[in-house]
Amino acid sequence: MGARSRSLSSDRSQFDTPLSLRVQRLGDDYRVTVHNAVAVANTVAYLSEQLDPISIILGLTRENPMTQALRYLFLGEGETGILVYQILLKHWRSTPEDDLRPHIYLMSD
Repeated sequence: MGARSRSLSSDRSQFDTPLSLRVQRLGDDYRVTVHNAVAVANTVAYLSEQLDPISIILGLTRENPMTQALRYLFLGEGETGILVYQILLKHWRSTPEDDLRPHIYLMSD
């Protein structure tokens, strides 16, 4: 499963906003594009649990960590790949070990 483009909801206080998903098959892989998400990292983590993929490929930016921290504080955005990984780790600690867990690949340009 790969996530390429994303579009955040203009009103981030509306947590019950319905997501708009588009799933494309690319050979043996799938690309899931999400629109109208309130928080990208939480949405990707949630979708990975619902879709139960074998692996997840997440892109990393090469932005300055301070810039990322400011974007998180003011815009609710950040390094999505790392945030998804942290959310999934926290979730997995509270679930049984027999739950299948995907391989997570963090990649940058």
